[in-house]
Amino acid sequence: MTNKLKNLRICSDLSNDLANLLGNEEIIDNFSNSPKDVMEYALAHTRKELKTDFASQIGLWEGFTLGEHTESVMTFFEENFVDTLACSKDTRAIMNLIIFCHDIGKAEEKRRESRGHLVGANEKFELYNEKALKLFFDLKIDVENSKKLALFITNLTQILECATSNYYVRNDDYALKVLNKMSEKLLRVNNFDCSSHSVDALSTMARVLQTCDSGAYTTYGKTRNTLTNLYSPNLNKEWTKGFVLTKEGYRFKKDAQNREKFQEQAL
Repeated sequence: MTNKLKNLRICSDLSNDLANLLGNEEIIDNFSNSPKDVMEYALAHTRKELKTDFASQIGLWEGFTLGEHTESVMTFFEENFVDTLACSKDTRAIMNLIIFCHDIGKAEEKRRESRGHLVGANEKFELYNEKALKLFFDLKIDVENSKKLALFITNLTQILECATSNYYVRNDDYALKVLNKMSEKLLRVNNFDCSSHSVDALSTMARVLQTCDSGAYTTYGKTRNTLTNLYSPNLNKEWTKGFVLTKEGYRFKKDAQNREKFQEQAL
């Protein structure tokens, strides 16, 4: 592993700014725990509606519940990036919070589509933002800070999805420039620091998030069954056959040699 990666603290300053919006050390403490503990804490402190969504399998073709998939993404982050990147407590908590929210509206989105209603981009954004807001309200985060944090996270996940769909899967050299431009705009509209350091930090956050979300579906991912409390590797070889590792690090091959390769390519 290069010294650059060993010394890198992804999003440290940006994570501090976002952590200040939480305004609650208890939330930081609990979201910087193990993935299992993070999920249990978050679901214990939110309303029945969100608990039902996270227990649902709707919209997840692999058969996991939304909660199981979300924890799988956190686990991939925990095992492949937390120690390597010397993540601060704030960074670990913020990344886990973002991961918890990255599919937060998917169950409701798919329920609407099952009723014949096509969910457009604007409606999807509003839906995910509404769900994130409910979570933050339940966690007793200040109302105005909740609104800012929800908008930031929802924008981040939606921008990342758009960029992934339109650029990364084509292995386009233009992809990183686009993501950096999107990152700069997201920082600017939310009145965060827009220096190149902050843009790089947010771009890194987005790339790591995408790598963990995608990697959770490969043979390097593993999922905890919430009923048996047992972990099992995700052995969907048929799906991972087409999982290609690009220089941006968003897609994996099932026979990738080691985690260092994942980490270096993702960054």
